[in-house]
Amino acid sequence: MQEINVFITGGKIQVSDDPVAIHSGQPVVWHFHNCETDTVTWAEVVFGDAKASMFKDRGAAGTGGVPSVSRGADVGKGNGLVMGTAPELGVPAGRPGVAQAFKYDVKAYDKNPRFGGVEKYKLDPQIIVEDP
Repeated sequence: MQEINVFITGGKIQVSDDPVAIHSGQPVVWHFHNCETDTVTWAEVVFGDAKASMFKDRGAAGTGGVPSVSRGADVGKGNGLVMGTAPELGVPAGRPGVAQAFKYDVKAYDKNPRFGGVEKYKLDPQIIVEDP
């Protein structure tokens, strides 16, 4: 499992390591540490590439959920978690493994953007997915 610590402090967002690497199919956790609870209550991880669908939205029973490129968390009490799973890159059998870097945005909002939240800070680190 890969843990990415995200710090919201001093008017910006920082991540513990950039880039980070993870094997496909492995869990990844973004652990938010929010020192600006007076102005930030929501955080979100957003990938621009649909191939990086690390999250599953809830789906009908038995469907396993719908792939998603974003996930948010309430960080109004100083911390929060976003959990996902590194996608399979689709390496054909008998071929060597591959790795692909994905840029993503980590965003901090004054409240949940679905309810009118305004973006306060943004960072664009990357994660490297390795398909052995």
